[in-house]
Amino acid sequence: MLVGKTTLKLNETITVLKENDKIMGNEGASKESQLLAVGSSERGRKMKSDRGGRSKSRSRDYSSVECHYCRELGHIQNYCRLFKEDLRILKNLKGKSKVENSANVVNYEGDLLLLNTNPVENSNWVMDSAADVHKYIERVRLKLHNGNVKIIFNVRYVPTIGANVILLGELASHGHRYVDTKNLCKVYKGDNLIMQGRKKQNITYYLDGCTLRANVENNNDNQKIEKRVHFSDMNKRSRSLLLPLPPGPTGFPIIGCLPTMVKNNIPTFQWMHKFMRKMRTEIACFHLGNTYFIAVTSPELACEFLKKHDAIFASRPKVMSSGLFNKGYTSTTFSPLDNQWKKMKKVLVTEVLSSSMHKKFHEKRRKEADRLVWYVHRQCSNELNDGIVDVRSIAQHYCAGVIKRYIFNKRSFGKEKKDGSLAIEDVEHMEAIFTVLFHLYGFAIADFCPWLEVFDFDGVKKIMTNAIAIFNKYHDCEINRRVEMWKKGIASNEEDNILDVLINLKDSENNPLLTIQEIKAHIDDIMLATIDNPSNAVEWSLAEMINQPKILDKAHQELDCIVGRDRLVEESDLPKLNYIKACAKESFRLHPIAHFNLPHESSKDVVIGGYFIPKGSQVLLSRRGLGRNPRVWEEPLKYKPERHITGNGDTGEVMLSDHELRMFSFSTGRRSCPGIMLGSTLTTMLLARLIQGFHWKAPPNGPATIDLGSPEDDNSLMKKPLLAHATLRLEPQVYLQLHS
Repeated sequence: MLVGKTTLKLNETITVLKENDKIMGNEGASKESQLLAVGSSERGRKMKSDRGGRSKSRSRDYSSVECHYCRELGHIQNYCRLFKEDLRILKNLKGKSKVENSANVVNYEGDLLLLNTNPVENSNWVMDSAADVHKYIERVRLKLHNGNVKIIFNVRYVPTIGANVILLGELASHGHRYVDTKNLCKVYKGDNLIMQGRKKQNITYYLDGCTLRANVENNNDNQKIEKRVHFSDMNKRSRSLLLPLPPGPTGFPIIGCLPTMVKNNIPTFQWMHKFMRKMRTEIACFHLGNTYFIAVTSPELACEFLKKHDAIFASRPKVMSSGLFNKGYTSTTFSPLDNQWKKMKKVLVTEVLSSSMHKKFHEKRRKEADRLVWYVHRQCSNELNDGIVDVRSIAQHYCAGVIKRYIFNKRSFGKEKKDGSLAIEDVEHMEAIFTVLFHLYGFAIADFCPWLEVFDFDGVKKIMTNAIAIFNKYHDCEINRRVEMWKKGIASNEEDNILDVLINLKDSENNPLLTIQEIKAHIDDIMLATIDNPSNAVEWSLAEMINQPKILDKAHQELDCIVGRDRLVEESDLPKLNYIKACAKESFRLHPIAHFNLPHESSKDVVIGGYFIPKGSQVLLSRRGLGRNPRVWEEPLKYKPERHITGNGDTGEVMLSDHELRMFSFSTGRRSCPGIMLGSTLTTMLLARLIQGFHWKAPPNGPATIDLGSPEDDNSLMKKPLLAHATLRLEPQVYLQLHS
């Protein structure tokens, strides 16, 4: 029957099955199953090539050969009497049967497809994982709850329980998945629902639909039944194993896809994004070394991971890069989910980044914001610079200045110059920060294969070690000096910085709550997390505004209307600056600083979106994939701040975070960013002060627009630091009131 075809058309398959049913109905079904074989073209090509140059007239011994059609020994399918007879009957019946094109048929491709034409009389249906021990392979036609007719192959009858078994493993191996919810079990092929069962007992489901008997054509004779779907004595682990992993590239044992990743000779995040675009999937699994990496670009799946199953994915993996920086996994950001993490997170939320501390340190933020405008004003007045400003530098060092005032009560590690130019110590410190940021969880080989750390094939360990040494050089001396001052009683009793707060925390027995190592870990975490996100968003925002002057004009109008030109914008004005915040939020969406969020490690096996996620998997939410998802965002590659303002812009405040995870500015769940208040304030104030205080254009001796690169580029930072031409736009006395 239809020999040599790898795929069957809908009409062909239904016609053959119906005509065969008629034959069985007229002639009577034998006790033994009649099997119709559909051989694949691959088998045919192989058999043809195996004959090679053998003479056609040369005889062959078929005594030990099994026919693929009737399964008897002594001949092959071409010489099978039963096969020839069935083929003759089918040819005579061709075109006589009417076919319902609306019926849906499930076709399984393989080397041999076996179709049993005997009717299945038993009404008990079981969805089982251990069906390989059962016998009597069957096929059955089901009319489901939605009216579609499905032909299910490899249905096995189990005499001991008097039930028919639908192989979930067989369904999963051909791309199906099932979702086992509280009261409903659904089997999907892609996004299409194949069948469903409703739960009525502890572990029993009842399949919605009815059986179409093989020897009955009239729908009035259909046997109306309610089929029982039962998961027989399976624990949760074995049930999950029936589900497939998310789609991903084929790997090798032990090392997974590492050779493929290295062979591509592009950054790993680009390789992952490229694969997902090619496969048109919003979730993918990459097996690298001994770890599964689950990349996600779907907001719905992201919410399942970080909201619905937050407790399972609240841990961090222990890898070489984070272990080097995190001083034995003692801090908040990089520690696994344990008691140490809970202790450090509580300190960070209640003592360091609380709303009361935010109010207390308002003056530190105001001083740094004033210094920002003062410095840009000096650049505009400097004839040597001709008003050209390095926006990346001033943005990064503004954020660094604020957090250094927070921690050490000073804005520079070196001696500040009168013209405001940076000290060499601050430049070195900033370079170390971004070196660490770009290599933490950066897919180093030793992160996948810890036993290769000693060889340091990609040089990441050496790079990280050098950068961390710079951190220690500037941080440790300040921390140690301050600790000694408190021990000797010569420090000021006023805790006016974070370092003093951490040193003086006490436990229930009035002993120091934190060790020196834990204090250093906290300081490193805060310093690392404060600078990159706000400064990058502001640099991209200003570049996009220069290329789209209408957006810049609209931002100027909002500031002039709410603040005016006779004073500088203050933090009390920020809640009203919805358009300014929308511009910053659009940069978070379109130009995220990192390609993925920090990995979330699964603490146990779980099913997400119908896919099996093994324990120990690392989930990576793609910031770029979420923010540029065309299913979620209209014109996703266009910088369009208006998309974040609802209504007329006067109803409701624009927030920089997105709790539905359609974009990723600040995380959510147990691992959410505790500094969201500080980060939002720094971002908005930095952008508002730069836009209010100055007119911005591209440098006069260059192109009229800023080179942003291709929208398809996977750049986090701009390819080159933004150099823009600034001119004054406020009343002169506003600038004169400022000082260094």
